[in-house]
Amino acid sequence: MEVEGLVGGGAALPCDVSHPEGDQLLLLLWFKGSLTTPIF
Repeated sequence: MEVEGLVGGGAALPCDVSHPEGDQLLLLLWFKGSLTTPIF
């Protein structure tokens, strides 16, 4: 998937963060390509 944006602007990154009822999202890591270290 490719997402483009402009410097100083915003971009919407598709991410399904749904979880079972009663649970919560604690940590979301973004990886780029084959990098093994998260970029965000």
